[in-house]
Amino acid sequence: MARLVLEAGLVPDTLGADMHGYNTTIPKPRGTPETHPDKEEMHLFAGAQNFSLASAMTSMLALGLTLEQVVPMVTSNCAAMLGMTDAIGTLRPGVEADVSVLADETGTLRAEGQ
Repeated sequence: MARLVLEAGLVPDTLGADMHGYNTTIPKPRGTPETHPDKEEMHLFAGAQNFSLASAMTSMLALGLTLEQVVPMVTSNCAAMLGMTDAIGTLRPGVEADVSVLADETGTLRAEGQ
């Protein structure tokens, strides 16, 4: 759905992930093997989707948005929507902040031994 919205020229102001992998499962996509090397992990090909904010942000990046577009969707834009720009949504001294440190890594995930 996000791809269709972006293709229509609409870029969201905010982004959230209120669904969680521990309470949401989806059917396996057609052609998914019965076993997978990462069977302990939550991922689409295991029949479970990881609904986290980092996953939602990664999806937006994969759909072509830049990091400079995505980060405000989960920080300053949300604070502005709530009328709380003086209290949250920034790393400015004196305001409350929840910080996640992520690595922007690209490449191909390969199963062990390949």
